[in-house]
Amino acid sequence: MIGRLLRAGERIARSRLEVPPFHDPTHVLLASYPKSGNTWLRFILANLSRSIGDHDLDVDFHSIGRYVPEIRRNRKLEGRIETAGFPLFLKTHFPHIPAFDRYRALVVIRDPADTLVSYHRHLSGAAGKRLPDLPRFVHHWRYGVDAWRDWYESWVDRAAHVIRYEDLLEDPVAAMRSALGALGLSVDAEAIDIALQRSSKDRMRSAQNERGDPNLKNRRYQFVGKARSGWSRELLDAAQLARLYERAGEVAERFGYGAVGEAGDP
Repeated sequence: MIGRLLRAGERIARSRLEVPPFHDPTHVLLASYPKSGNTWLRFILANLSRSIGDHDLDVDFHSIGRYVPEIRRNRKLEGRIETAGFPLFLKTHFPHIPAFDRYRALVVIRDPADTLVSYHRHLSGAAGKRLPDLPRFVHHWRYGVDAWRDWYESWVDRAAHVIRYEDLLEDPVAAMRSALGALGLSVDAEAIDIALQRSSKDRMRSAQNERGDPNLKNRRYQFVGKARSGWSRELLDAAQLARLYERAGEVAERFGYGAVGEAGDP
């Protein structure tokens, strides 16, 4: 209860900074809890926009903020690259607030155990923060499973579509066609396939290694992980996983996540 009140207070204090100062009805929110696959999907959407709009600028960690701006870093959406016939997607990790009701939203969800293992790795490596050990981190009031549950409870029934990270791993073309179709967008499979090739983990990793990521606080940290499943099962035991999924609640069960469910990539 105390954690929920603290999170609500933070949400109220920051909410005005999490929405652009103007509204364009063609813009679409790309929303997820941190470390749910948002960056990968962001690259895919950026490469679709680049291909459809025939833009010259390559998609990398420097240009991604122009193709798919992150609201918190660029609230005025300055320097954005828009494509006729394809929406500008706006990244957010913020819980749903009333100001978001004006937008359509594509929400990304991932197995909560894998999400939190990845989040712990990210905060430890990218930002160099001092954190509790993993078993305590997954129940931290700000970062852990209760925050994950509350975040998705605020979003899933307000989204135009919820895309599971695991589905994107298993059949990315089908997952993308389903997501784009839910937004009323008709994009042929070949264009999606090209965008997926340009957004492969290997290409993203090469882009980071060769050109860098201006948003990384720790230059030794490798932001792009491997696209594989089962990572959380190697780091959390059965009792820890059972407790985590119990706290994740109905929203986890609704999307097929549980103690013997699927796992994603750290």
